Amino acid sequence: MNTFFYDKIKEFVGSFGSKPNKAEEASLTMLSLSSDYAKENDLLAALSVQYCKKLLELADGVDETTGKPISAAKAEIAAQGSSEYEAYILQKAKVQGVLRCVDSLDLLTRGIISDK
Repeated sequence: MNTFFYDKIKEFVGSFGSKPNKAEEASLTMLSLSSDYAKENDLLAALSVQYCKKLLELADGVDETTGKPISAAKAEIAAQGSSEYEAYILQKAKVQGVLRCVDSLDLLTRGIISDK
């Protein structure tokens, strides 16, 4: 999994305090990560659609052992074993990570500004 945002945060933390305007530095990093969040969230939506299509495909199937239509519960379990679901879950974790970084930088920026 690509964790580009961790690299941005590591870079920010490593240089934090070495520049005179800490609030501006935090805000610029937060702005960059916010842009990344939007892109990653768009990808998450696309992966969600792919997963739902996979689920629908499986739900339209027939159980080979009984010859009856597959139940919604069975289809969901089968879909959760698919590569579509794996991609969706990994992307969801990435989006949550980016959002946590943005939120942390927001709090840091507010703290720096209130200390002035």
